[in-house]
Amino acid sequence: MEKQDHISEAGIRGNKLIIINKASTGDETTIYLLPEFSITNEPVYYGICILFTWDHVSGITPIIFSKNPIYGQDLTITDKNTIKKMNEHWKSYMQDVKKYQIMPFPSED
Repeated sequence: MEKQDHISEAGIRGNKLIIINKASTGDETTIYLLPEFSITNEPVYYGICILFTWDHVSGITPIIFSKNPIYGQDLTITDKNTIKKMNEHWKSYMQDVKKYQIMPFPSED
């Protein structure tokens, strides 16, 4: 895998954190939005990620930021049960706890 440099910028407004990570060459950009971020020392933060890829296939995905592993030690999780548990945990937090309206995922009926 070829190594690529990135430029990162971040900003906080109130309790919202936005991180922009852009490839130094090309169009690849990732924008992280954590709507309930604060300066406190929370163990886990929830948000969304907007991806603009090098091949122009963009996407939006849920994200979970944690200081410590909460679903195993690997950075890439492939176990379907763990992924399902993570999705349910994210939806529960964003919808039930923080009262955000989560639209159905395309794979859901």
